[in-house]
Amino acid sequence: MKSKTLEELFQSSLSLLGKKFFLIIFALSLLVNFFFVFYIALHVSEFILDFIIDYFSLNFDSNAFFNYVLIVFRFFLSWILFSYIVIPFSNLMCGLISDFIFDKLPNRKNLSTPRFKNSFLLSILFSLRSVLFSILANIAALPIYLFVPGGNFVLFLLLNGYLFSRELSGCFIIQYKTNEDLKLFYNQESAILLSSGVIFIFLISLPLVRYVIPFIAILFYANLSLIYLKNIEKK
Repeated sequence: MKSKTLEELFQSSLSLLGKKFFLIIFALSLLVNFFFVFYIALHVSEFILDFIIDYFSLNFDSNAFFNYVLIVFRFFLSWILFSYIVIPFSNLMCGLISDFIFDKLPNRKNLSTPRFKNSFLLSILFSLRSVLFSILANIAALPIYLFVPGGNFVLFLLLNGYLFSRELSGCFIIQYKTNEDLKLFYNQESAILLSSGVIFIFLISLPLVRYVIPFIAILFYANLSLIYLKNIEKK
């Protein structure tokens, strides 16, 4: 199997959403993410506002206008918290079902390379290390984010696109017993990994599109990983 181009990988990944199985999983994960995260955001915002009101002994019940302002502010605070929480939670949810998705890919049964017995644990530990490294890398880049207008967004895209693609693809590759290590995969697929990662991070930064991207990214990197593993078997 030949390596696909970036465009071909996007097309094949998006085409999977036309299949009933992947469409149902996508819809269910989206609903779970949306309602569960909004529930958390709503209760966290209520806790924050109630704490402030109690701490400063504020009373809005006697003033209809300020009570209305409080309701509006509560809603916007909930939505802001929702926007910040939904992406990492979506990534976590997709990570938990990624193996299930991988095993349902077309031509998956033709892959004979075995998984490690503790493959799921390896994947989880790899993801946790990747998340920790991503947090530390973004903290290190914080001065540039704050003090370099224009360049900060470019750095954000490049840095997080690079880390995002390595995490989502690496959690698949690391599970299989191959004669090639993860670094070789990163080197061989470096162009596709960086370009696709930047595209996904850019889409995640958009207000409405961001909620569907984690699932599509899982499909994309599952496809890429499957092609790579099949190419190894042919060597």
